[in-house]
Amino acid sequence: MLRMRLWMFLSNRLKIISSNSTIMENYQATERNGHQLNDNYDPETNTLDIRSNGIYPSNVLSNLCSNGFRFDGVVCSSMEGFLQSLKHKEKDKQLQICSMKGGNARKRSVTSWQTDQIVWWKGVAIDRQSEEYQKLLRRAYQAMFDQSERFRAALMLTRGITLTHKSGETNPYKTILTEREFCQILTEMRDNYDQRDKKLDVNEIPQNRLHIVFPHGKESGPLGRKIQSLMAVAEEMGLSTTSVDYRQCADANERVVLLGQTLKQMDVPSTQIVLVGSSMGGYVSTVIANEMPVAGLFLMAPAFWMSAEEYTIHSYQPVTGHVEITHGFNDDIVPLENCVRFAKEHPGTTLHLVPDDHRLSASHRFLECQFKRFLEEIDNQ
Repeated sequence: MLRMRLWMFLSNRLKIISSNSTIMENYQATERNGHQLNDNYDPETNTLDIRSNGIYPSNVLSNLCSNGFRFDGVVCSSMEGFLQSLKHKEKDKQLQICSMKGGNARKRSVTSWQTDQIVWWKGVAIDRQSEEYQKLLRRAYQAMFDQSERFRAALMLTRGITLTHKSGETNPYKTILTEREFCQILTEMRDNYDQRDKKLDVNEIPQNRLHIVFPHGKESGPLGRKIQSLMAVAEEMGLSTTSVDYRQCADANERVVLLGQTLKQMDVPSTQIVLVGSSMGGYVSTVIANEMPVAGLFLMAPAFWMSAEEYTIHSYQPVTGHVEITHGFNDDIVPLENCVRFAKEHPGTTLHLVPDDHRLSASHRFLECQFKRFLEEIDNQ
């Protein structure tokens, strides 16, 4: 039986048109936990700006994030806590600041150290401009990288991407950590980690757990905003993720071949893989699921039955028991009727029709909630 839910705005709320007329919150929210979310990945320059109010992985890489670690026997609740503690000579005060979360630690910032350019660590004076200080920074970041799986996973997700921190101070005489020092340390750790034994790779897929793969859309990239937000949901559930980079390949069917090769190279059965695709990425995900069984398909405005020459496959018979589609009423690229047709032809498909356009940019919060429920249903089976 087709499970189709029509979503309509009603007094700034979304109402499910169903027998019980359930009222749900407005998923057009652009905030999380009271903070404005920003998309900090620029596909044109292939750069990621690290910001505490950014979307994953940008926010997790921020020094303000609560990536706890132990350094030289001292418990640090955040990198910001460690950095701000260096400005204080008193050991007790230093330990206290190290234990603080990022926002609270930043409030303890002082400028008195700038006069003589001396910072302190465990009672030892260190010249801010010295090589000794640079080694201290690198040791601290390495400790966080080794001990915080969340930070490590976020950093390794940025492989091949240039890291920036536009809000950072550039003058080393005015800040404990410049934008250049910060990004250079993170880049070196990331690149050095790739030289290590692959058996230690943070992206090693846990046995018997779902692995989430994101084939991006035609005009998007591996860190598009929808991918970032949904990837954060999966990471928070402890699931491993892969975002495939197709930017050098515009043809849909070539992407199908590349995705198939990528999945076969993974050390995980295809039945543990959930494919998450938008537009062309939805088409690619569904076509590859024709060829191999997958745990589930989570699709957004998938490009089904498109007339363009690059879409040559029009028979969709995915081998999976879990298919969920979200499509916008105002989509002017992929006809709404195509997804309705797919849902009718595949009983058990869940189809959400939302008041949005092809990009679904106003429905990110809705997508996050549905995606979490979708993964929980599959993962708990």
